Amino acid sequence: MTTQNLGREGQAPVAHRILHNTDLERFEIYVGEEVGAYADYVDVGETRNFDHTVTKGRFEGQGLASALIEHALDTTRSEGKRVVTSCSFVLGFIEAHPQYNDLVA
Repeated sequence: MTTQNLGREGQAPVAHRILHNTDLERFEIYVGEEVGAYADYVDVGETRNFDHTVTKGRFEGQGLASALIEHALDTTRSEGKRVVTSCSFVLGFIEAHPQYNDLVA
């Protein structure tokens, strides 16, 4: 679990925490007690296929999905896995952050 503060420009930061929910095969970012965004994946051997990322409407534009994917990719790297990017958001994140290119299977 990690805790960070994010917020829109000109607004107070929003505290959140990120959990790796292995039972549901997804990473979740909580704002208070509510899931603000999540990223689903499927593990196959040594690869993790991120196939869907969702940000709930009222949390859009706050940077939650980017913080979530950064954490998910860091966790995936620490687990020694490679990444398949079926999710366009994850693909775009990796393209914008080349330090994660080595994870792409």
